[in-house]
Amino acid sequence: MASIKMRFNTKYMEGDQSLMWRILVDETEYLAQTIRVNVPCFTSEDIIETGETKWHITCEEQVTWQSQTELVIGI
Repeated sequence: MASIKMRFNTKYMEGDQSLMWRILVDETEYLAQTIRVNVPCFTSEDIIETGETKWHITCEEQVTWQSQTELVIGI
C-alpha cells in the first residue's frame, strides 16, 4: 500500500491552471485536476525543508490514475 498525501496546489497559477491538487505518493509528487477518495482518510501535517507547515488529507491505499489528471484512491 502507498502512503498518499493530498493538498491544494498553491502554485497552480504558475503552470497548468487545471492541476489544482498536489499529490504525494510515497513522497513522489504528482499534480492532478481531480481526486476521488474511496477509503478512510485523516488529516496530517509536515514541516518541509523551508520550515513551512503543510497540512494534508492522508490515507494509505492503492492508487489508480483514471487519466493523466484524475487520481482514484481505493476502489
